[in-house]
Amino acid sequence: MTLTLPRDVAKRFYRLRRDEQTPPVPKVQVNAAYGEGYVESVRFGPEFTCDLGTGCQLQWPLDGSIDNVFDASGCIDPRRCLEGDPALSYQWKLRFPPAINSGGYYSNPAGITGQNGPVLTFTPSSLPALSGADVHWRVILTITSSAGGTTKQTQALFRFQYDSSEMLLSELIPYLEPDGSPGFRPR
Repeated sequence: MTLTLPRDVAKRFYRLRRDEQTPPVPKVQVNAAYGEGYVESVRFGPEFTCDLGTGCQLQWPLDGSIDNVFDASGCIDPRRCLEGDPALSYQWKLRFPPAINSGGYYSNPAGITGQNGPVLTFTPSSLPALSGADVHWRVILTITSSAGGTTKQTQALFRFQYDSSEMLLSELIPYLEPDGSPGFRPR
């Protein structure tokens, strides 16, 4: 876009002021690489009726026989206005539903990568398919902005179903997270 000013109009310069109050805005796409018909955007925000404790549910189940990707690289940091400001940081955590393994965390370093980056990737059968009254895995995505020398965080919650997996729930063993929370991982 080009702005042409008449000669008698003075040029004005505006200084941008950093938005110190607004936390990062989550935006997550699921399986965008597979193209139209497979990609789904996770719904966040007050305009959607979602469970406060677990977030919105994905519309379609993930196919456990193929790679699956959660991509949060489109998240917006309204506090970042200078080129030298640090990029957003990310932490993904997966949890069981409360009725399965007491809602503990899940870890699979061999099958799930990117837990501390914008893109979380699941290899085939990296999670067990769940059965029972609640079959939805919980995702807790913590997005942190350090722009301007202060820290603001957003926790984005959502749930998904994982089908067609060869991994069985009985193949998991318990472990403790660094903070002492219970978790489970494959043998």
